[in-house]
Amino acid sequence: MTLQAAIKDTVTAFEVYLERALDELLHAHDLALVPRRTSLQWRELRKHHASLLDVELESLDIKEIRAVRHVLTHRRGELRTEQLERTTANTPTGCRTLSSRSPKPRCS
Repeated sequence: MTLQAAIKDTVTAFEVYLERALDELLHAHDLALVPRRTSLQWRELRKHHASLLDVELESLDIKEIRAVRHVLTHRRGELRTEQLERTTANTPTGCRTLSSRSPKPRCS
């Protein structure tokens, strides 16, 4: 349970860091996003980082750990069907994810 909380918190902190970095960049150039009451969604963060910094945020590892966080958050860590269980793979973090791209474990 502690590992699950750490994964969720770490992914959230990473997203907050990306949003604050974007805000600081815009502020340094006397620009700003439209004032908002909520955080930017992932697709918006990706779009802004790609267009302003020419940085692609969606690496395979980031995609996998975000999938793990999704399962932990929205399914409470439960893989509800046998198909979901079959399509899981080990990631560098040692966690299970919904990706089937890793044919063998990359972690020890």
